[in-house]
Amino acid sequence: LGPTARGMQTETTGLPAYALADDPDRQAQYPVGWDPAVGNLLIYGVVGSGTSTALAALALSVAATHPPDQQHLYVLDLGSGDLAALEHLPHTGAYIGPGDRARQIRLIRMLRSELNNRKAGGARGLSGGRQSHVAVPSQATPQGSYGQRPAAGAPRVLVLIDNVGSLR
Repeated sequence: LGPTARGMQTETTGLPAYALADDPDRQAQYPVGWDPAVGNLLIYGVVGSGTSTALAALALSVAATHPPDQQHLYVLDLGSGDLAALEHLPHTGAYIGPGDRARQIRLIRMLRSELNNRKAGGARGLSGGRQSHVAVPSQATPQGSYGQRPAAGAPRVLVLIDNVGSLR
């Protein structure tokens, strides 16, 4: 599916849609998206409120609208394992569950190193699972456009952390 896939973009912004917002006063629902150029996204809720589902929907929406060489996913599933299916997306560099502390630490170190590298103006490929990936926790571009890549040849990276409270 391309970026204009039907039902995958918000009507007003053209961003990949990942959820429906309720507007009870108007008795309407509308798709909502997220532009990483304006900042990070926090999806917060108590157990059972749908945060894992929202994270999965965000990942699937981004994966459906961007090819794997332009968008990579790293998933730290510290919850009940609801995000395990994302491991099979071609965009996924790593899926790490709650019991794999050594891989959790390696991923965080890799992300920190790559962020420092990108701040210094470089972009290099790092091994992150089945294929070579470049990681960066913040995808803001100087132009501020979601469709633009952060550096020449460097893919955007979406890091999903389910149950972030257990990350220490």
